[in-house]
Amino acid sequence: MKKITLIMVVAIGISFCGVVKAIDIWSYTFTGYVTNITDDAGIIASQYGPGFGVNSPVTYHFIVDYDRAAQRTYNNGTVFTQWSQAETTYNYAFRYADLLSGTTLQKINGGYRTNPSSSGYGPTYISEYNFYSLYVPRPYPQTTDYLNLVGGSDDEKTNIKLRGATLNLSSLTAGTSGFTGDTKAYDADGTSSIIYFSSTLSDVVQIPEPISAILYLIGGALLARRRK
Repeated sequence: MKKITLIMVVAIGISFCGVVKAIDIWSYTFTGYVTNITDDAGIIASQYGPGFGVNSPVTYHFIVDYDRAAQRTYNNGTVFTQWSQAETTYNYAFRYADLLSGTTLQKINGGYRTNPSSSGYGPTYISEYNFYSLYVPRPYPQTTDYLNLVGGSDDEKTNIKLRGATLNLSSLTAGTSGFTGDTKAYDADGTSSIIYFSSTLSDVVQIPEPISAILYLIGGALLARRRK
């Protein structure tokens, strides 16, 4: 029985290690400053105060899972996933991304496009974006490649973009500048407030893989077996 238990522990540990090693998730932090605002809905002043404006600091934190397809969830519950798309002038690559936190804006009175009580509601509007895209022009190489991170929903949406030659977020390091973006939110009447910003990729961290914990488990089991 002890021998069977040991074999099971080792087998489970090895199997789990195989799964964990496949994980390729990275954390990206962007820091920058506001370049412009429009506050027709009054959301910015309400959320950040009257002193918030041009040159105010902003921060956004995304994670990207390179082993998972990009995802859009619609108001009707449909989930659309996509890895790639080829068109006449561009090749598109998509991966899963999640906006964890940031200088975002929050919809008021339920929002407009994701609020069933609003006249702007529709089943095909997006209730959640989990999207990283890389657009590469055809034929290669050209200098109009750009990458785009999208988080939030059609009522609370954040975009971060970078244009340049042969870009790929996975190859960029902390200190890469030139990112631009915007974050917006709506009220129930469809009026919006928008923050436009410029930012730098200030931190890049791979999500730790708990392989060492599994190895300790296997090692401990083998040591216990030897002592028996």
